[in-house]
Amino acid sequence: MPAVTALEPVNRELQQMEVTMIRGLRQRLPEELTATFYASGARLLVPGRKPVEGPDAIAQFWRSMFSAGLIDVRMESQRVDAEHELAYGSGTYLATFETQPGMLRSDHGTYLTVYRRQADGNWRAVEQSLSLDWPISVP
Repeated sequence: MPAVTALEPVNRELQQMEVTMIRGLRQRLPEELTATFYASGARLLVPGRKPVEGPDAIAQFWRSMFSAGLIDVRMESQRVDAEHELAYGSGTYLATFETQPGMLRSDHGTYLTVYRRQADGNWRAVEQSLSLDWPISVP
């Protein structure tokens, strides 16, 4: 039987956080997404624009992505690690946009999310970087 390490429960918690993010995106619920995935002072880093800071701005960013045609996101976690109250997860994503009625375009890239354990014991994203090459102009 393989040895169980202390990191395994943290890995499961962080992988569940990614599931939470995907669920919020697929259900097109940016406010719920920001409340359950991001910390109150989180920043979203997107190429070509200033950092998106705080839950209201992050929710607005995702609303603009939905308006631009974002219809699905898939994430594949490749690495998760934690030490004390900080952790990170990185991997690849596939985002699908409907650029015109009936016309789909997919983009793939990488992401890095830094998590901090909150006072209530839950993990929340404090920094997230996405390597966007999406077929829309990011506001």
